[in-house]
Order: sequence, then C-alpha cells, then structure tokens
Amino acid sequence: MKKVLFFLMLLLPFVSCEKGPEGVVKAELSISRNEIILDSDASVEELVVKSSTYWSINDIPDWCGTIRPSHGEAGEWTVRIRGRFYEEKPDRTAVLTVVAGDKSETLTLTQRGHKQIAVSPSVCRIPSAGGQAKLSVDSDFNYDVIIPQNCSWLSVVSSERPAQGEIVLEASKNTESSDREVVVTFAQKDGEYIKEVQVVQLSTASENRYYDGDVKQLLAAKKGNGVNIVLLGDGFVAEDLAYGGEFDKMIATAQEAIFACEPMASLKDYINIYAVAAESKEKGIGRVTAKNTAIRAFFRSEDPTNLTMNLDPEAAYSYMNKAGLTDRVNTAVLVICNTDEVGGTNISWPDGRCLALCTKVGPNHNGLVGVINHELVGHAIGRLDEGYVYNSGYVTDEYKATLAERHAKGWSLNIDTTNDPTQVAWKHFIGVPGYEKVGCYNFEGGVVFMGGGVCEPENHFIVQDCMVTNELYFNAPSREQIVKHVYELAGVQYSFEEFIANDKLRGAH
Repeated sequence: MKKVLFFLMLLLPFVSCEKGPEGVVKAELSISRNEIILDSDASVEELVVKSSTYWSINDIPDWCGTIRPSHGEAGEWTVRIRGRFYEEKPDRTAVLTVVAGDKSETLTLTQRGHKQIAVSPSVCRIPSAGGQAKLSVDSDFNYDVIIPQNCSWLSVVSSERPAQGEIVLEASKNTESSDREVVVTFAQKDGEYIKEVQVVQLSTASENRYYDGDVKQLLAAKKGNGVNIVLLGDGFVAEDLAYGGEFDKMIATAQEAIFACEPMASLKDYINIYAVAAESKEKGIGRVTAKNTAIRAFFRSEDPTNLTMNLDPEAAYSYMNKAGLTDRVNTAVLVICNTDEVGGTNISWPDGRCLALCTKVGPNHNGLVGVINHELVGHAIGRLDEGYVYNSGYVTDEYKATLAERHAKGWSLNIDTTNDPTQVAWKHFIGVPGYEKVGCYNFEGGVVFMGGGVCEPENHFIVQDCMVTNELYFNAPSREQIVKHVYELAGVQYSFEEFIANDKLRGAH
C-alpha cells in the first residue's frame, strides 16, 4: 500500500499541469463577454473570468481607472472594471488581452465621450393666447423631441432636429382658469442621454407678473460693445413680482440711480442693463443665516448697525446666466434685497469678479441711490476702493502689498500709500488747470486707517465723496477710473486729453 501511495505522489506534478511542446501550460479559459462600454462618468462594469490556471489581464490603457482583480489563480473570478471621469467628446478604445497559459481572449474596452444636449430655456412659458415658442438646442448627438401622448395642446412645428439651432413649439389657446404644463423630452436616438424642458402655458389670471428666471432688458447700448449690468432681487415672493409691483419699482430706481451722477450720466450710451426675476419662497432676508430665498442673501451679524451682507455667489451667477451672459469678471451684478433694513456690501475676488449687494434703503439722505453708486458704480464698475476708515492704527505692510497688486491691475487708484505728489497714483492730475483741488490729503489719518498712511486725491472732509459717504460725487481720479474701465469693456480707445475735455465736473470743486 505504501508503495502505491508513493507512486501516485510521484505522478502528481506531471498530471496536474500539462505543458505543450514549448513548456507553456495548457489551460482552459473563458470570459463572459468580449466588449465592455463605460460611460464618461467613471461607471463600473463586470467581467467574469473562468480559468483552469493562473490568468492575467494585459495591455491595460492608462486612461482606465481600475481593474480589480487584474490577475488570479485557477477558478471563477468576477472582475470589476471602472473608468475615470472623461471630459472629452470623442470615444476612446483599447484592446486588452486576457491570458491563461496557452490560451488568450481579447476584450475591447470603450469609454464613451462626454456627450450632452443643452436646451434653453429650461422652463418655457407660453401666453394664454397660444402661439409659438422657440427653444435653443446645442447637441452632440441625434435626438428626438417627445411630447407626452396625453398632451393635446402642444405640438412640435420644426421638422428638422439641428445639432445647433432652434426647435419651434406651438400651443393652442388656454381657455382654462389655471396654468397648464407638460415636460418635453429631448432624447438621444439609440442612446440614454435625455434633457427635459418644462413648458408652461399661462392662464389669463397669471400672466401679469414675472416668473423665476424671466429676463427684461431695460437699456440697450448705442455705442461700443455694450457694457453689461445685471439687476437681481432677493427676498421677492410671487406677489412682489407682479408687473408694476415691488420688483419693478426697485429695478426702475436702480436704473435711474446708475446714471444719477458723473461720469455714468455721460456714459449711458455704452451700457446694457438687464433685470432678471428671482422668485423666493420667503419674503425679505435673514440675519446670520439665509431665509428660503432665491439667492440666499443675509446680514452677516445680528447687530443691526453692522451693514455687511453675504449671499450665495453661484446662485447669483446662475441668474446672471439667464440673461445670456457668462463673463463673471466683466459683468457688473447688483443684488437688491427686499428689506427696509439698511445694508450694503461689495464681495470681490482677486480675478476681478465683483458682486454688489444692497437693500431698499440707504444710510443717509441719498438712500438707495447713494448705496448703488457706491457698491455698483464705484466698486463693481470702477474697481474703486473704500475711502472711509475701517482700520485702527497705522497702515500695515500687508495692506500696502495688496494695494500695490491692485494698482498694477489698474484698480483702487482712488487711494495710495504714498503722499509724494510725484509718485502718487493720480500724479497726472496735479497741476492740470481745472483740477486744483487734486493733491494728497489726510495721509496723517482719516482714510482707511485711523492712524494714517493712506491718502486720497481730494479732501472728503471738505467735499464728501461717494466712496466715503455715499454722496453723489466721485473725485476726479475716481471718475477717470470709471471712464477707463467702461471704455475698455466697450472697446473704445481712452486718452487722458479726451477725458479732460469731456469731464463735466472739471473745475466744479
């Protein structure tokens, strides 16, 4: 018996691993499929590998996220294949090889490109009388436009389905007492991509107000490229959005305020103004935390004497986008908050983005008009800096460095940290007839830092300035900076000589 067992043990190495003529192990190998398609958003697919011996997956491309396991011993294995996030549009493909001994199988791995379809507006409103509405389409694939079968009042007029172009819908008259709506689907042919658009046909009773995202152009530029200003409201509920209601009153006041003083009064022909309605669930704005409002604006402090405010920048910019504008740096945005508490703030970023906020009232006799000129015209359009004291002590090195960076960009040229008339940012005004009041004032204290170290071009203790007290007056270098920035955006050549010739306040103070 012992001899038989010993003989069988000697045979085991030879019968368990049969080899071919070149020493390669003969194997049995199968995979569950030979093609796998991954989506662009790092999707996961599974592959079943069955092998009678050690196996491995070879030729794995760099763009493939993970393959686990990529090798294993004899048996049945479930392999999970995950892609990376892929932002390009073309598909990408690689051929992988699964090898076990003398057997191999090919696996074609494809990751779909990032394809999409954009349709605007996302909510389409049609008046009760019916008629046509146009949807703008930008698609990476062929698509169908699908209206639910139970919707008899809406149809697709367009026979073509352009990759970039318009789809025209047509609605019959709405004789019902309420709005009616339907979801229209833009669906990829032979694919899974879809885009849904809400189509609302108003009733007669609901036509006399703005809806969330409605855009109204208040002013169109007559010269240059057009400098864009967007007016938004936060804390305005449905009743405030009635035509002629609270929102309309606020945007009318804001439009007048923008041109209430020089130099904007003389720059009106270069300006586009858009108003975008934002419907909030709650009226007004909160303190410390936001209410349920469209742009989520709020006061930063419980202290009512603290006028600083905050908001959700992405929400504000999403409403700006509804006006067809995408340039966050060069579009001036004002958010007017629906509250009778005093407030005003400028939120800015190093790249030049700037959001201006204010409430319906202001801290002095100029009210909302003064705040708008300070926050929107001064900060957002002119890139001017604060002139009032908000720091104790003497100017810091950190402030000097930050101001120098802004000066290098052509910003904040209404203040400086030197009182040398040959070096100060507005030195080109000094000695020019009509600008005798321009000099270097209050370096010893009273501008930005209580202890001194910052000077201003005109003495605001004698003639109050908008960037200090919200007065409807900008000093000469501030007026120049506003003009230069408007000209730059409008594509108009600027010259100092032309500024002097056209400055209506030359010699006024």
